[in-house]
Amino acid sequence: MKYVYVTKFVPLTISHGPSITATMELDKALSRINDVVDKVLNELTIKIETTSSEVISSGISISQVTIGNVIGLVVIAWALIK
Repeated sequence: MKYVYVTKFVPLTISHGPSITATMELDKALSRINDVVDKVLNELTIKIETTSSEVISSGISISQVTIGNVIGLVVIAWALIK
């Protein structure tokens, strides 16, 4: 058994100093997150299909992270395959 996974980062806010911050509108952010989740799941499906393996379990995790002056979400889709 082994794990296969796909990760993507979705930037939401970028700070350019103490007074300048670029943020994404809610509708655009939700659309972007939806697109990224779809891409991650599609890429995971392709990885699983190319190995012709049986899926034991699978899941998706979305976490907020800050990298330097960028705040965003990390999307991870994983599967335990036989």
